Amino acid sequence: MSMATAKSAFISYRRKDTADISGRLFDRLSGYFSSENVLLDVDALVSGSNYRTQIEQLLERCNVVLAVIGQEWLTVQDDQGRRRIDDPDDQLRIEIEVALKSGHTVIPVLVHDAGLPTADQLPEALRALADLEPHFLQSGLPFNTDIELLIERLAEHGLHPPESAFPWHTVLLPLGIGAVLLSLFTYAWTPLGSESDYALQQLAPESPIQEIIENTDQREELFTLDRFDRELFRFFCYVNLPLALGPLLIVWGKRLCCLNGERLSAQRHYAQGAGRLPTPKSTKSVWCLALGLASISLGLLSAIPSLIVGAAAWRELRIRRSWMRGRSLVVAGVLVSLVGGLVFGYLHYPNWMSRSWIAAMEKANAAEAEQQAAAAEGQFGAALAVAHTPIRKAVTRVRRGQNLAGQNRDSDAVADLTYAIDSIETYAASSSTVWRGNLIPILKAARLQRAEIYERLGRDEEAEEDRDWNQYTWNPGEEEPPGMRPLVDEAPPPPAPVAPEPPAPIAPPAEDEPPPPPVIDPSA
Repeated sequence: MSMATAKSAFISYRRKDTADISGRLFDRLSGYFSSENVLLDVDALVSGSNYRTQIEQLLERCNVVLAVIGQEWLTVQDDQGRRRIDDPDDQLRIEIEVALKSGHTVIPVLVHDAGLPTADQLPEALRALADLEPHFLQSGLPFNTDIELLIERLAEHGLHPPESAFPWHTVLLPLGIGAVLLSLFTYAWTPLGSESDYALQQLAPESPIQEIIENTDQREELFTLDRFDRELFRFFCYVNLPLALGPLLIVWGKRLCCLNGERLSAQRHYAQGAGRLPTPKSTKSVWCLALGLASISLGLLSAIPSLIVGAAAWRELRIRRSWMRGRSLVVAGVLVSLVGGLVFGYLHYPNWMSRSWIAAMEKANAAEAEQQAAAAEGQFGAALAVAHTPIRKAVTRVRRGQNLAGQNRDSDAVADLTYAIDSIETYAASSSTVWRGNLIPILKAARLQRAEIYERLGRDEEAEEDRDWNQYTWNPGEEEPPGMRPLVDEAPPPPAPVAPEPPAPIAPPAEDEPPPPPVIDPSA
């Protein structure tokens, strides 16, 4: 990294002189700017390598060098009584010399009431240090203020804390809320196909729905298993995925917002020495909560990872319980994942049963088309086992009754058809007008098939009764859907009373008209 783009500071100090205050300085600066942006020779250098070469490579990452100078910085002597600063191989001299020659910003930090050495006191290679503006750092009460001023001075040279990066939480939170609203809107406006449409399709698998119920508003596309799978896939993409992504974005955006708050508090603590250092939250506990919320729309795909991450987070919190938070998030995440898995199963179990029923009915229709009556009967039985609504049960029994009638098993066919007719009539009594209109084709198919069996058995009166649709009518006050047959039994209304006509008046005879002839009694 070049000097123009470097954002790090290197602390140069003499261990025998200022090791104590240099450690405090490093703790404060690394806490404020992060440990990646503040380097100390003890941690940054590798023993056994050329020191000058390492310093040159290390300073390429830095644009500021802090030269900590104490009272003995200049006068520390080696074993032979010579000043170590005069030794060209002295490590501290190499650090300052390389920094000055390479053009780095060098800030002399004077501690323990030390003064800045003059040019006459310094070796030739370090005399430029005497012309630099120092920064005074006292170890007593003014220490916090001096650190704050030093941080401001370092900011002028390009050092900034991590929080100055782009605030991603301002983007993630609106995106998460928008994803949740999008999923709810899509769920409200793009539902799956009607249950009655898929059920009625089984009465005539090769005919569109409008040919069955005589309603031109219905689409001509067949309601098949492929169509149901496409609708389920679109539902998953447009409803489940946004509903799962929304909580993840919201929780993670809130996490970044809290991290910024914690870092700001840490900055105030490290810069000013005031306030309690905030206790961080466990990242695993945040992920546990986020995955738990996503399990409402993803089920076990998100609930199981939430439980695994929650267990890892709980173990981490037990080990580091003195300086890490997040237990409440783990408990909430585990509970939400369990509840979310149950909610997902409750909401999507009907869809799974619907798909199983459609698949079984299509297999039965295919077997019936290939004249495999036994296989078709078995598939109708499997469909009846997963038909969890009255309409599907009635349609399944009607189709199985038709299959049994084709095998001349009239008694079994009549039993299935009668069960379907009774259940449809009972269900229609408590249904709305529109639902009754959808039930008409099922009832008609069942009665016509039963009428054919009755005719074959010589029971003509019962067959005629099944074919007679005039005895059914709608409830009073309800509008009959166009093209639909009547359904509910009702006596015809009595005829309206006819008012008697008044007698015609008798006109008087005219004046010029002769009187009538007298009537002669022949018996006189």
